[in-house]
Amino acid sequence: MKQPSWQLAVMIACELVNRETDVNEVQKAVTYARVHASIPSEQVGEKFFALLETMVRDGRYLVRSGRTLDYYRDLREVCRQHLQDYRTATGERALELVDLLGWVVRFMRYYNTDAGKAELPERQRAGESRHPSREQPQPVPTPSSKQQLSIRPPTAKPVGPPAPARVETERESVTLITAAKGDKARVRTEQGEDIPCSNLPPYPPAMPGAVFAADVTREGGHGVKAVFKGWKRS
Repeated sequence: MKQPSWQLAVMIACELVNRETDVNEVQKAVTYARVHASIPSEQVGEKFFALLETMVRDGRYLVRSGRTLDYYRDLREVCRQHLQDYRTATGERALELVDLLGWVVRFMRYYNTDAGKAELPERQRAGESRHPSREQPQPVPTPSSKQQLSIRPPTAKPVGPPAPARVETERESVTLITAAKGDKARVRTEQGEDIPCSNLPPYPPAMPGAVFAADVTREGGHGVKAVFKGWKRS
């Protein structure tokens, strides 16, 4: 990735982390852009910004927590502010956008670690959060091809054990994918996760493909278990 784009990815990541934006929600938007970038002549930039508008407008139907809509608004605002040049991106320009967004997610995950949080104020004081198109950027070391496979935080003094992953439980519809054994079976969530489910009633017999309401527990944004709460009416 070119130096200005690298600098821009760092800046966007810092701003989103400062706003406490959920990196998992950002990853979903990046995945959407990456899928469309694989289609020749696709208007990737236009579709990406249209997605951001849709997430804010209709996000109340998708929310997983009370802050999800705030995450969508923050992502839209930051992208409007810093990625206007990519609104009509297609072809090679679209691939550049997807590459930049991918590094935004990687930097966000790093700046959410203890070492990254310690480095974040220093980057801001150094002025590295300024838009490179307006001011001359400070040099940012570009990792080698091997280093790009995985961003490793710089050596830092231990600051204690990492914070536990955030645990959230939300009611949603799940689909049975295995026959029940006792009161347990495996289900697929609305996000496509395959997780165990408990508390299934013995009657009526649950068959694969059945849809019902369940309380889904996620740790760090990843589904880990579900508890049956009631059958969906036809």
